[in-house]
Amino acid sequence: MGRLVNLTDTVKVSVPANTTIAQGSFVALNGILGLALNNVVTGVGETGEEILYIKKGIYETSQIKSGVTFSVGDKVYWDNTAKAFSRTATDNTLVGVVTEAGTGYIQFLFTNPVLS
Repeated sequence: MGRLVNLTDTVKVSVPANTTIAQGSFVALNGILGLALNNVVTGVGETGEEILYIKKGIYETSQIKSGVTFSVGDKVYWDNTAKAFSRTATDNTLVGVVTEAGTGYIQFLFTNPVLS
């Protein structure tokens, strides 16, 4: 038997020790990519919680892997090593498509918060 436990566009995730998260940054925690709604800092031996916004929609970010440029229509991948968005598919997860590209930022349709 099942039940619905969350019908919202956010998810609460665990934050490991020695982690700093800035509100408004994209982060991957517990296998989920989302936009951090809070500033969170954990120290040695501490854990915490963060709420990630995971709703499908158009997002704007400057969190782009160094040296990468995007054009409208490019696929957007999450590079979990660089903690940034990339155009490289290898070892990364497809999370959307660019709808607008400018100097140092992109707007993209965020479609997939689940990391592989």
